[in-house]
Amino acid sequence: MSQRQADKACPAVIFTVPAVAVLARAMTGEFAAAWLPSILVPFVGILGPAMAMALLFNVIEARD
Repeated sequence: MSQRQADKACPAVIFTVPAVAVLARAMTGEFAAAWLPSILVPFVGILGPAMAMALLFNVIEARD
């Protein structure tokens, strides 16, 4: 969608930043944290279940 099409769709809205440019660059280049998946995937996939198993072990063993 170009800026002119956006202006025709919503003529009362005043765009301070071109909406197309924001949507096109939302998750690329400087806006994206490229290192985040490489940290969150092991954290959620390995450390999360390990902590859950440790907590459940403590809860199960404490019921005596």
